[in-house]
Amino acid sequence: MVSLLGVTTTSDVLEIDSPVHIGVDRGTVLRELGGPLYEDGDQIVYSLKEESDDLPNDTVRLVFRDDRVVGIDWTYPLGN
Repeated sequence: MVSLLGVTTTSDVLEIDSPVHIGVDRGTVLRELGGPLYEDGDQIVYSLKEESDDLPNDTVRLVFRDDRVVGIDWTYPLGN
């Protein structure tokens, strides 16, 4: 059995060295992260492969309003 942890933010609570953050435009996200697993007008979803085949993939969902990131949802598995 695997537990999943989800983290959602609507503000930049941590300073990270990444051009992808709250407020950035859709073009920057696509340029930096490449093609997503899923995309529509309100969201982009990426799936990140885990090292172990026994674990589900991480998922990152970026939520947009007026083509700017307003929220980031990250779900990832917790190891046993």
